Amino acid sequence: MSRFHGGASALPAILTCVGILLAWEALAQLAGIPQIVLPAPSEVGTEIVRSHRLLAGHALATGSETIAAYLLSAALGIFIASALTLSRPLKEAFYPYLVALQTVPKIALAPLFIVWLSIGFESRLAIAVFVSVFSIIVSLMSGLRATPPDALRLARSVGAGTLQTFFHLRFPYALSYLFSGLKIASTTVVIGVVVGEFITSEEGLGHLIMFAAARLETQLVMAAIAVLCLIGLAMYGAVCLLERLVLRWYPL
Repeated sequence: MSRFHGGASALPAILTCVGILLAWEALAQLAGIPQIVLPAPSEVGTEIVRSHRLLAGHALATGSETIAAYLLSAALGIFIASALTLSRPLKEAFYPYLVALQTVPKIALAPLFIVWLSIGFESRLAIAVFVSVFSIIVSLMSGLRATPPDALRLARSVGAGTLQTFFHLRFPYALSYLFSGLKIASTTVVIGVVVGEFITSEEGLGHLIMFAAARLETQLVMAAIAVLCLIGLAMYGAVCLLERLVLRWYPL
């Protein structure tokens, strides 16, 4: 029964996707729109098949950078959120600056990362982490503050220390909040990696998009974007699966 409901819940999204693709195909074919402006989905699919080796090579580079940046973002986000929650002076000293940094357009800081870290993997990693880590920090801090007061009083009454209360009570209660931030970061980290590849890379789907756009190969641009969407969906799906597994262990 659960499998049936799962398939049924996915049906509207599948039908919507098919409808959009059919409308797009009809618009491109019937309106006679040039391929350089808007290639039809069938043309994009043909390009994916024709250039699958090229796309796979660049997707491997983008995917590896995305996973590395995501893992670093998760580790940094959990550490910073935990430190700011446990120490009120740290929160008062640094949290306003974290918020202020989020008001700065991310791409505006990309040249600084290049100056500081040179053109290479390190600067792209820094850009992607900078784009994605804030959602993890904010979500986890919200969850750590949402622990029921009665549970905190009970922990203190049995002699639990600050760290014991944090790891055995507050952090488990905050897991659903943490995964909300992790799911947001799983998509924004892809954006950060692609922005880095636009600027500093000689490989990756971001570099391929820039290269193909300069040659007016719109089909290849759309094919690379489609592969990027698949990477983002795979990241999001992996986090959702991990959330289900973890919350089975901590059903709070």
